Amino acid sequence: MDLKKLSVDALEDLQQKIMGEIERRHQEAVSEAVSKVKELADAAAIPVEDLLELVKAENRRSKVVQKAKYKDPSTGATWTGKGRKPGWVVSFLEAGGSLEQLAI
Repeated sequence: MDLKKLSVDALEDLQQKIMGEIERRHQEAVSEAVSKVKELADAAAIPVEDLLELVKAENRRSKVVQKAKYKDPSTGATWTGKGRKPGWVVSFLEAGGSLEQLAI
């Protein structure tokens, strides 16, 4: 199919059909997953509600708070050293400082 030959209306119609099909397939995948979970829960004689509570409890436990490793001496702001450098770290490094100087 050459998309360049289609009119705007035809492209919009095609987009709607594609979005509808994506949603249908997503719902189908969710339904299949729910069925599999129910089968596994039944086979293990675990009520689905109990299984959901166990999953929620596990998710609460798995969130680990990173300890701050660097501190802005002027504002007291901190950074764990993970992810993008905050502006105050970038400014400090550009001014000739080093991360070791900011270490807590």
